[in-house]
Amino acid sequence: MATIEEIVKKADLLGYRGEKREEYLKQEFKLLEERQEKKEEAERQEKKEEAERQTREKKEEAERQAREKKEEAEQRCHRSPRTLPHSSCCMGGLRGPMHILRELWTKEIEEPDVISSYEYVLNLRERLDDTPKIAHLEGEHFNDSDCEALSELGGWGSEESVNDLKYGDGLTLDQRRQLEEVAVSYSSIFSDRPGTASTEEHCIELTSSIPVRQRQYLVPYAMRQTLRDELREMEDLGIIRKSSSPYASPVVVVKKKDGTNRVCIDYRRLNKLTIFDPQPMTPPADIFQGMEKDQYFSKIDLSKGYWQIPVRKKDIPKTSFVTMDCHYEFLRMPFGMMYSGATLTHAVKKLLCGMDNVVDYIDDLLIHTETWEAHVKTLSELFRRLQGANFTVRPVTCLLGSRTVDFLGHSLGRGVIGLQDENVEKVALMAHTQKAYIPRSVVSQNPSQCKGCTVQYLVRCYYRQPGQACHRPSVQEYSCTNPPEYGKYVLRAQTQRIWHLVLMALGL
Repeated sequence: MATIEEIVKKADLLGYRGEKREEYLKQEFKLLEERQEKKEEAERQEKKEEAERQTREKKEEAERQAREKKEEAEQRCHRSPRTLPHSSCCMGGLRGPMHILRELWTKEIEEPDVISSYEYVLNLRERLDDTPKIAHLEGEHFNDSDCEALSELGGWGSEESVNDLKYGDGLTLDQRRQLEEVAVSYSSIFSDRPGTASTEEHCIELTSSIPVRQRQYLVPYAMRQTLRDELREMEDLGIIRKSSSPYASPVVVVKKKDGTNRVCIDYRRLNKLTIFDPQPMTPPADIFQGMEKDQYFSKIDLSKGYWQIPVRKKDIPKTSFVTMDCHYEFLRMPFGMMYSGATLTHAVKKLLCGMDNVVDYIDDLLIHTETWEAHVKTLSELFRRLQGANFTVRPVTCLLGSRTVDFLGHSLGRGVIGLQDENVEKVALMAHTQKAYIPRSVVSQNPSQCKGCTVQYLVRCYYRQPGQACHRPSVQEYSCTNPPEYGKYVLRAQTQRIWHLVLMALGL
């Protein structure tokens, strides 16, 4: 690249004088300045790419180290005791430091009985300061709710952590860094194990003091081991315990969509005696009001939300249930009770009081804001409240800082509130089947008690526009099917017309 002296010398050699010389120098100086700017821009771009490459390498290295630590923790977790005998480690309600150490860090050595006490303490001296914090805890159950910091200290903890959080696409590096800093600041709330909420208790008020007692249902032989394993895990987590209550409700094992089994309790007889709690749940149509201007969304899912609510002590015996092997009772709020959902809704609404940019539907939370700064601030305040109330959040089902989000069957984002594509695709698949037939699951679980087509409800009621009246089926529409023919339920003519209207409303 030519210098200023070289340009002037060249002008002299060419014999330029006066205005011609001035014009020539002006053009050459301008070209020189442009070349210099391009060179500086190229250097800046090269430095930026190098910095991004280094940042990316550091992030990948940190993720690799985190994965290695997680794999190592999972391998050690197989040697971690989940329950501890009460009588062997308690003296007058206070456990000694060696007992605490053995309970917390047994997994750090292969054979704890072989190593001397002195050597054992020396190997763990950096963690001794943390043992007095839990010296007065009960020794019957060793739960993550009793000592939230254990996952950070290396004790028996959750398989999921803050590292499993999902972030929205299209975020800048600075925006992602802000979300990660907020999440790490409250990392103790991110776990797949349920916490113990301090804001609410589940109360069971009955109209009769006579205990409800039923004999256990017959469980298929192929599901019995699954039932035993599930109950053992629930007992280890402190969700249930052995019972001697006069109450007894039966257990039912059902298949989930993914093929695994789900343990349910048949509380129908107990529910008939339960005094109803009229805690209102916000309709989805009201939840989505006023979100058309919002630009940023985050979705939070509580970890096993029902199990985070403790049952009032005097009501624990009422939750009792029986299996073919044992008699248990719930310490945390079970599924299947008449107003379990109302109790959880009340606890969450109490937690979110004053947070206008957060909506809830049972254990699902949605954060929606117009600006990025407000979004980060709202997330930080929400995490602070969750931590203060001892709630936990399942990280793998959360989404932070996204421009679009699916919530309650709707797709939100970029000023649009529409139908969730997944649900429309399911109806589209049905539209290509024989028009005279429809799967039983679309009509109802019990066709003899059918109260209208499920898909009709979704389109005419759930997916109706705000302010639009919900269609109420006529008497003829209530009876959707004729008697079954060759294992299929045949739609009545009136219901077939409704089905066509449903498809037209969805544009299918």
